[in-house]
Amino acid sequence: MGDARTERWADNRVRMRRKLIDAAIQVIETEGPQASMRAIAAAAEVSKPTLYRFFADKAELTLAISNRAKQDIAAGLAQVRTHPEGSPAAILNSALTGYAALIVEHPHIARFLFQGTENPAARTLENWRAVRVEVADLITLLVGSPSATPEFDADFYASMVVGAVKGAANWWHRTADHADSAEEFVRRMEPVVHAIVAGAAADAGVTIDFDKPLTITVP
Repeated sequence: MGDARTERWADNRVRMRRKLIDAAIQVIETEGPQASMRAIAAAAEVSKPTLYRFFADKAELTLAISNRAKQDIAAGLAQVRTHPEGSPAAILNSALTGYAALIVEHPHIARFLFQGTENPAARTLENWRAVRVEVADLITLLVGSPSATPEFDADFYASMVVGAVKGAANWWHRTADHADSAEEFVRRMEPVVHAIVAGAAADAGVTIDFDKPLTITVP
């Protein structure tokens, strides 16, 4: 009986925490990073003391939002990697489109994730590291199995992709004329990402035809 009660309590806590994060994202997307804990509590239809029982302060809540965004991006990349469809160009386009949707549709959340707003630098680096791991796996998928070329390092090229995308996103956020165009972001980034992936393939001793459909069996 006690174990069942404890399990229900834990489930309820997880659901409430998810509800509070959802409310925080909604308010921050409307009001920006300066949104108050009072406004977030009101959006979640709870009292401020209830909000503070789950998050000690706004920095802790921001960290939870950052983790949610990180998980969403990593899950999107994993989906592209485990269910590859079409050519390498199409696969990379899908990956970039998912990220572009975040920075255009949820710019404040993207800033929390990748620019460290009220987020310790070490945590921001950890967020990037999680994304980089998925990008490295995607590059390995596109290049194939380069076991005969030990100098190939997918993580090195993944770091280049992540760095290029991060730098472009930072510029995008500062440029109002382009901040609302996910398609334009993808169009500009695709040649850069293609060049990096082509370099990875060359290191692995293979050539990628970006327009040729892949035939891949994913375990």
